[in-house]
Amino acid sequence: MKQTIGFTLSVLAAVILLAAFYSGPASGAAAPAKLDGKQIFLAQKCNLCHTVSSAGIERTMR
Repeated sequence: MKQTIGFTLSVLAAVILLAAFYSGPASGAAAPAKLDGKQIFLAQKCNLCHTVSSAGIERTMR
């Protein structure tokens, strides 16, 4: 009986530890770098067809 309780407690402890490790990043984890929308817009060549006057981006193809 003592062996069964010990085994059950060790399996339970292992499950709790695994859940803690795989639950996601801690609140103190570094945030991903913030992407600049204008740089993405220009890098994807959206300005070939689109204009965003508030950002000073003009369409290059007419």
